[in-house]
Amino acid sequence: MKRQLRRVEWIREIKALILTAPALLLLASAFVLPLLFFGYRAVDNSDIVDNLPRTVAAMPGWQNDEFPPDGVVQALANDISALRGTPALAILARTLNYHRPGYRSLIQKTASSLQEAAGADARAKLIGLDERWADKEIWFLLRRESSRWTPLFVLAAVDLERKADSSIGMVEANRAVYQRVFARTLVASVAVAGICLVLGYASAFALVRLSNVLGRVVLLVVLVSLWTSLLVRTLAWIIILQRNGVLNAALMGVGLTDQPIQLIRTWFAVIIAMVHLLLPMMILPIASVMRAIPPSYVRAARSLGASPMQAFWSVYVPQTFPGVSVGVVLVATAALGFFITPELLGGPEHQMVSYFIAFFTNMSVNWGLAAALGAWLLLVTSALFAAVYFLIGRTRSVQ
Repeated sequence: MKRQLRRVEWIREIKALILTAPALLLLASAFVLPLLFFGYRAVDNSDIVDNLPRTVAAMPGWQNDEFPPDGVVQALANDISALRGTPALAILARTLNYHRPGYRSLIQKTASSLQEAAGADARAKLIGLDERWADKEIWFLLRRESSRWTPLFVLAAVDLERKADSSIGMVEANRAVYQRVFARTLVASVAVAGICLVLGYASAFALVRLSNVLGRVVLLVVLVSLWTSLLVRTLAWIIILQRNGVLNAALMGVGLTDQPIQLIRTWFAVIIAMVHLLLPMMILPIASVMRAIPPSYVRAARSLGASPMQAFWSVYVPQTFPGVSVGVVLVATAALGFFITPELLGGPEHQMVSYFIAFFTNMSVNWGLAAALGAWLLLVTSALFAAVYFLIGRTRSVQ
């Protein structure tokens, strides 16, 4: 009998798995595989290893901190000579330029001027073509980057770099950008989530107490706002907040200001637009949880001597934590990835991580740095997700 029950249960699980297989395949192809690909691109060093095979093979014979031996120099001359006139030369030059600006021109100049790959005077030839080949820094760089994997982009995405002695330290102050960008993104996300939580909780509390007809009308308004294109709603805020827009006209009309206020290209414009765009994602999960809370719980607390405020905070609010946690996570994680709204309503100092990911993917075609920024953003999102659930669980346990 038990064996038959296990067999029936096993068949039921197989059927359920078959039914969910299309969704699992879609999730794997549209989410998991792209994540794995970009994670690989963040540490991939094939542009150097594959295009300098002789140099990479000769590097193990160079162990000291002196100028590389003739075998390494000759191998590099052979590799660069072999790349002349091929698209791989541009790829190699671009990749080395990521490590140090100026190396692109060095590689291209060397390839165009190096007539012969063979010969015992490869070192003199290279230094004669460009004196930068006499600097040991580029040779140390090639030795450090002779591995299939590189930490370059992962470190650069948080303003770190590997020094000549292989230690890790901060980049120069004039090149430090991304730590501020991540801090800006995180602060904006938390601020938007906090504002949406206050407004969304109050809106959901009022929504579940409306009559059925009026409640459905208000819910439809919330859903229509959610269904409207994000770009259209952002453009609407441009019309409202521009110097000759609706808000400035209203402020001057009531006499609060004599001239238009600069609202576009400010944090005020970015935050208020993001709150408007994400507020429905906070209202809906909280309202769905509030609808399932029996009113008798609060009445029971009141009958036991609790004041209305005590009954609300000690009985009602803790039961809404599941909806609050879902809403906060949805809003905060969505805010971390915002691109269009800061781009249209903010200035250069208001751009967040997603802007730089798009820039390095589409404009500068630096997929390694774009992938590293995306990996760090995923890590920040996961940390925020874990922090929210930890705080919610801690608060519920205290309650």
